[in-house]
Amino acid sequence: MLKHIISARQFDSKEINQIFFFTDNIKANRFNKAFLQKKIWQRFFMSLRQGQNCHLNLQ
Repeated sequence: MLKHIISARQFDSKEINQIFFFTDNIKANRFNKAFLQKKIWQRFFMSLRQGQNCHLNLQ
């Protein structure tokens, strides 16, 4: 398992909005549904909005 630690300070609000727009249109992309069902992204982006360091685990 790879652990990616991303600082929310690396993103500005415009980039975060673009990421949310991307995830809203996720069905148009080839992502693993099981990965999305774990709601890892939701926790990740909520942490971004709160300005915390994000720990995103990718298997």
